[in-house]
Amino acid sequence: IGGGLDTPPNFVAGGQHVAIGATALADRLRGLVPWIMEGLLLGRPIVPRLSWVWLIVFFVFLGSLALNLLFRDTVQMCADAIARRPFTTFLTGLLVLLLTGPVAVILAASVVGVLVVPFVLCAIVVGWIIGKVGVSVRLGDSMIGQTSPASRLQSIRSLAIGSAAICLIYMVPVLGFIAWALVGVTGLGAA
Repeated sequence: IGGGLDTPPNFVAGGQHVAIGATALADRLRGLVPWIMEGLLLGRPIVPRLSWVWLIVFFVFLGSLALNLLFRDTVQMCADAIARRPFTTFLTGLLVLLLTGPVAVILAASVVGVLVVPFVLCAIVVGWIIGKVGVSVRLGDSMIGQTSPASRLQSIRSLAIGSAAICLIYMVPVLGFIAWALVGVTGLGAA
């Protein structure tokens, strides 16, 4: 039931054997079990010994780098907002998270609003992603001591330093998920 069965050549089905499972699905999920045991249950998004996690980190960094290059002014505005009012941007992010559900329900109650809900949710996701890049840039700026408006090269440097620092924090048990939540909420508020 639910998968392939690897049996010896002399096997005859007659009620003596029952095979339940999806071996193809189990083989695909086998790599996820160590992350669940050493990552999710320990409260850290990055498990250092898993190579596929580092591949994801690399692609996220490349995406962040591309967003930083394409939307440098927007990312810099997010970083500047965090620098000016870090607590206010965090509370703004919390407010956006708390009000997203009720606003989506209110919009869905109207005929025109049903068409708007996907765009609102996409705008929140895009804001969250750009805001997280802004958090990385701001963290890198604060570690270097950058106060003046940054050039494109300085912004890339700040992103690399901030992303490396965030990756290190994400590897610490319990603190990793706390930092992940704080970075996400602050980034959403900054955006």
